[in-house]
Amino acid sequence: AAAIMIPSMASAQRAGGLTDEQVKERLNYIQTNLDGGQTAAQVWWYGWMGGYTALTAGQLGIAFSGVDKTTKQDMLVGAVTSGLGLVGKLITPFTPAYAPSKLRSMPDGTPEERRAKLEAAESYLERCSDVEYEGRCWLNQTLNFVINAGAAIFTVAYFKRPYEDGMKTFIPGMIISEIDIISQPMRATRDWKAYRAKYYKDEKAALPEDNWFIAVSPIGFAAGFHF
Repeated sequence: AAAIMIPSMASAQRAGGLTDEQVKERLNYIQTNLDGGQTAAQVWWYGWMGGYTALTAGQLGIAFSGVDKTTKQDMLVGAVTSGLGLVGKLITPFTPAYAPSKLRSMPDGTPEERRAKLEAAESYLERCSDVEYEGRCWLNQTLNFVINAGAAIFTVAYFKRPYEDGMKTFIPGMIISEIDIISQPMRATRDWKAYRAKYYKDEKAALPEDNWFIAVSPIGFAAGFHF
C-alpha cells in the first residue's frame, strides 16, 4: 500500500505549485515520450505473446501427431516451458504498450483537469519505468533459469534420458528466454530519469544507469555490458 500511495502523494505535491503553462509543458513532454515508445513496446509485448502462443501450439501439435517417443517427450516439455512464457506475458501486462493511450484519453479541458492529468502522467511514466526495470532485473533472470533448468532435470530424471538431452532442452530454452529479456524496450526508464533531471533537478536521475549484466548456467557464466 505504501509503495502505491507514496508516489501518488509525491506526484500531487510536485504538481501543486505549478502554473497552468508549466503543467501543459510537462504534460506534453510526458505524452510525447510515452507515445514515442509505444510502438516498440507493443511490437515487443504482442510479438512475444504471439511467438509463445505459436511455439506452444506447434509443439503440442507435433507431440500428438504420431511422432516417436523421444520427440513427443521433447515437444511436451517444450510446450510447457513456452506456455509458461505466455502466461508470464499475460499476467504481467507491459505498461508502456498501453499507458500512452490511457493518458491521451483523459480530459484536459480545464486547469484542474490538466493538473489531475499531470499527476496521472507522472505516475504512468514512473510505472512504465518500474515495469521495464522489473523485466530486466535479476529476479526475472533467475526465474527463467529455474524454469529451463527444471525442464532439463525433468527430461533426464523422469524420462530417463541422457544428460546431453537435458542440455539440449536447457540451452535453447535459455537462449529464447534471454533474447526475450534483452530485447525488451527500456525507453521509459531513460525518459523517467530525464524527466526527473529536467524538472526536479534530480542529480541521481542524471547519472548514467548501470548497464552491466551477469547470467549463470550449469556450463558456466557470462557477463557483459549493453548500451
